[in-house]
Amino acid sequence: MGGNRESVSKFTGLHKTISSLRGSLAGSFGIMVAAVTIAGALNYVYSVIMTRMLHETGAFSGFNSLNAIYLIVVLGAASFQAVVTKYVAQFESMGEREKVHVLIRSFSRWMMLASAVAIIISVPVSWPLAHALDLDSPIFIIILGSSVALALYMTLPYGLLQGQQRFIGLGIAGISSAVLRIIIGVVLVGIGLQVYGALGAATIAGLLVVVTVVYMNRDVFRGPIEKLEDFHPAHALWFLLPVAAVVFLVILMTQIDIVLVR
Repeated sequence: MGGNRESVSKFTGLHKTISSLRGSLAGSFGIMVAAVTIAGALNYVYSVIMTRMLHETGAFSGFNSLNAIYLIVVLGAASFQAVVTKYVAQFESMGEREKVHVLIRSFSRWMMLASAVAIIISVPVSWPLAHALDLDSPIFIIILGSSVALALYMTLPYGLLQGQQRFIGLGIAGISSAVLRIIIGVVLVGIGLQVYGALGAATIAGLLVVVTVVYMNRDVFRGPIEKLEDFHPAHALWFLLPVAAVVFLVILMTQIDIVLVR
């Protein structure tokens, strides 16, 4: 009986500690720094593992150049997350929960449309781009397109978590995506899929994380889009354009050399 009370006491103390961390600026900052660092380290580990597992001639260089393109687009897509975070945080602070629902549901439809367009565009450009990058198969570009499409949509649930200051959940989502990518990538490459598996791992891992986050916040994502007199989600897109342009150009300058070397 005493052991149970002690366990309950320890759990209560841990819960209070986590709550205090979430409620303080330093705690929130520390949580996100730790999560981003761990996720970044895991992504680096993934690249190291792929250098060991991709044995076919030119396999890793092909994967590396495609991964650089993926990073250019994905890190540029972080601008979507910044805009979603800004509006969610603003509406949450004013208690305007219905505007959060309208924003997320509207952006969800737009992001799904943008993701579908990215996949469709990847099909006709796959042959000339594969030739330009000296890749063995245009299917690599199509797989990359699906990964980019999912990464675009992923910025929406991540922006929701960040705007609601649910930093622990956001950190867990980022780390989980990196861990799943390693596990799935090792399995797929191990069974002989080589670059197909190395690229496809990001798509599968991201899909699992997105489905989980959306399901846990399904009350926000599902339902009709209500019309509000004092807010239209399209206005948020004007904040997106300058942010997206700056972020994309910075990432392009830091990653394009890997693609050109290929």
